[in-house]
Amino acid sequence: MATSSANANPARNEFFQQLAIRQQGETSSFKRLSDLTEELLDILNDQVNRDTTVLDEKLADYVFFPLSHIFRSHDQYPKRLIEVAIKCLTIVVHHGWKSNISPQILQQLLILLTFIIGGVPGREEARDLPEETELESLRALTALVAVAGTSAKAAAALTEEKLIPTLGHTVTVLLECVADGRTPAIQLEALRTLGCFYTGIKDQAALASFLPGIVSSLTKLLAKPRERRTGFSLAPYSQ
Repeated sequence: MATSSANANPARNEFFQQLAIRQQGETSSFKRLSDLTEELLDILNDQVNRDTTVLDEKLADYVFFPLSHIFRSHDQYPKRLIEVAIKCLTIVVHHGWKSNISPQILQQLLILLTFIIGGVPGREEARDLPEETELESLRALTALVAVAGTSAKAAAALTEEKLIPTLGHTVTVLLECVADGRTPAIQLEALRTLGCFYTGIKDQAALASFLPGIVSSLTKLLAKPRERRTGFSLAPYSQ
């Protein structure tokens, strides 16, 4: 009797069963939802440390489904919950979807993460984003742009005409993080994300449109007195 590849992989089945258990039950309270999301992160980290190949595209979709509900109402949830959900997202993007990420999901996540980091453009609002949540959002954005660079469809989705204003806002937010980030880690991660944009975006005209602003911002940063500067070094993304 023929056996499907999914059924023939005990590790994958075990991982799926663990995930299924975590998605059962009532999750209406913030405390319960936070606990479940923490458990999900532990499961994902444990699996990635043991065998990253188990987390494939289909399991990534399965994991992302409950996370998407959290992100849809991210401004209503505790920041710690959002931070943990973003950590899960980074694993899903980097180890699950990889080059198979949906262009539509890529665009949605680019908008989401940019808004979490920099707020909604044109809206004056008090920002109470914790430093660690901002850093994790930048790491997720780095992973997102890095995997986009490995897929022709995903890379093209970044520079679709309808997304150009969002992409421009993302670059602006990243430059603000580089110049005025609250910690060196935030500044460095924003630089890594910018570096991934330049290796991931294949549309040279789109890249050229952002170059003057990037050069200007980095020049201003380098012109600061030495004691006010952070020692930067671009490094490839790694999980």
